Amino acid sequence: MTKVRNPQKEESKAITLGLNRQTKLLFLLLNKMAYQQTKKWSERIIEVLLATRKSKKQIKFSWQYFTKRLMINGQS
Repeated sequence: MTKVRNPQKEESKAITLGLNRQTKLLFLLLNKMAYQQTKKWSERIIEVLLATRKSKKQIKFSWQYFTKRLMINGQS
């Protein structure tokens, strides 16, 4: 017995796959943009901290605090 194909169902599957691929690419792009923005922020923060003549240890602590806050804000 041969199986009758449902072209409408297959088209809907193809559309879903296409949307999933587009969504995945969009998320990858947003992720990359967020990373680049964070990198810019980190460079700026380090510049500001250096300008205020803080020690390297204080800069490292400030950066860790900033990234923790960023992750907490990103999750909520």
